[in-house]
Amino acid sequence: ELTEAVDKDTEAFNLVSAAFKLPKETEEDKLARSKAIGEAMLAATEVPFKTMELSFEGLQTVKTLVGKTNVNAASDLGVGAINLMAAVKGAWLNVLINLSGVKDIDKKNFFEDKGNEIIKQAEKLVKIIEIELVKSL
Repeated sequence: ELTEAVDKDTEAFNLVSAAFKLPKETEEDKLARSKAIGEAMLAATEVPFKTMELSFEGLQTVKTLVGKTNVNAASDLGVGAINLMAAVKGAWLNVLINLSGVKDIDKKNFFEDKGNEIIKQAEKLVKIIEIELVKSL
C-alpha cells in the first residue's frame, strides 16, 4: 500500500498542476478553475495523510515484533522503525503544505488534529521501540 501511495501522490500532484493551468479568462473559467484547484488540493492532502496512517500502522507492527525476531536482525527492525518514522514525518510535511488549499474547514481541521495526533503517537512509539530493541541486544 505504501508503494502504491507513491504513485497516488504523483497523480495528486499532477491534478494540482493541471488545475492551476486551467484558464481564468472569464468568470465561468475562474469558478471552474477554483473548483478544480480545491478538489485537487483535497486529493493532494488525502494521499499523504493516508501515507501517514499506513506508516504509523507499520510502526505498530514493528512494535509487536520487538523481541520476537532473530537477535541478529534486531538492528534491521530498528532501522525499519526509523524509516517508518521518516515516512510519517515526510507525509506530514506534504499534508501541511497542501492544507492551505483545503477549503472545507471541517476536513482541514480533521487533517490538522488527526495528523498532529499521529505524529505524537508515532514519536512515542518509535522511542519505545528503540528502547526495547536496545534492551533486547
